[in-house]
Amino acid sequence: MAGRKKTARKTAENSTARKKSTKMRNSSAHLLRKSVILTTVAVFALWLLSGLASAGLASQIKTQISEAILQASATAGFAVGEVTLTGRHHTDAEELRRLLNLEAGAPVFAFSPEKAAARIAKIAWVEDVSIRRSLPDKIEIILTERIPAAVWQHAGRQSVIDRNGIVLAEDDISDFHGLPLLIGRDAAEHAREILTMLHAEPALHPYFGSAARIGGRRWDMILSGGTRVKLPENDPEHALAQMMKLHNQEGILDIDWIHIDLRTEGRVIFKPERHAAANGTQTASTSTSTSTSTSTSTSISTPALPPSASANGI
Repeated sequence: MAGRKKTARKTAENSTARKKSTKMRNSSAHLLRKSVILTTVAVFALWLLSGLASAGLASQIKTQISEAILQASATAGFAVGEVTLTGRHHTDAEELRRLLNLEAGAPVFAFSPEKAAARIAKIAWVEDVSIRRSLPDKIEIILTERIPAAVWQHAGRQSVIDRNGIVLAEDDISDFHGLPLLIGRDAAEHAREILTMLHAEPALHPYFGSAARIGGRRWDMILSGGTRVKLPENDPEHALAQMMKLHNQEGILDIDWIHIDLRTEGRVIFKPERHAAANGTQTASTSTSTSTSTSTSTSISTPALPPSASANGI
């Protein structure tokens, strides 16, 4: 009896051991199969992504996901509802709309203020531009425009320019004919120089007609009555200031001259109209000396410039 019990116990132990061994073998096989499956999936995924990338589809999928997110944000209220613009006076509104490329209701996060500002900054009128989003639905645009300073005439065409000579308008300049007229191929390039001289002499403004570049070196001013003021190449500001000083004392710009020559340092040379010369008024020059000399064949002194005018230190 005891022997049978012992044999049964041993048989049970052997059975348990076999079950454990089988379970261990099954577990190892399961892990191996799982590892093989995961490896296969990973390899397949890498192959698929590689194929998508080579076909350009990965980028398309990314774009589709981004568009879905942007549309969701617009649905949530982050959509363009208002665009404000300040500082526009001359910039073409239609060109601004085209370069902004904005539509009402579009996702506000799909709009790039930096890219839009870079496009708008290329407009000639625009000196500076600031664009920003104001969440949830507003786009704010602030323009700083260039200031029209003169009309430039060259090769039969007229253009509006700023002080730096940048061309602002060419086709329709009818609104800008009150600006100073600058004539010559390189007049725009040197606009700041002549405009600064004009600004420094406000008493000259009622007499000023236009300014012309001469030989690419200097300026002539043509007054509204036709008198040509010949400015020197060097230090024209000083020469013009000396002429205006003489005008304030003697009213020389109220006389009809063919030209007033300022090119000789320390001297102002006047050439009268022909009819004035026939009546006894002649070309004269004033200098730092106390005498008044002539620069034509006539030798009578001009009644418009008494001897006292020659002592003005010009």
